[in-house]
Amino acid sequence: MSKNLRISTACKLLINNPTWTIKKIAHHVGYNNDDYFCKVFKNLKGITPNTFRKQSIHYDTLQTIYDFSATKKNTLM
Repeated sequence: MSKNLRISTACKLLINNPTWTIKKIAHHVGYNNDDYFCKVFKNLKGITPNTFRKQSIHYDTLQTIYDFSATKKNTLM
């Protein structure tokens, strides 16, 4: 598995499995050392896995609020 594919898979796991630890995700995508996984992740994405996860949660919340507002606005028209 290529480095890019591993990190892409890790991104999906970070978003879809909020209870999984970084260590568990690192091992799941083939990294035996979670510190090295974090280093590779940051080099490719520019942020740590934890920051990515936190930003994804905020994005999902904002997207849900936006979608709800848009639906409500369209219903009122």
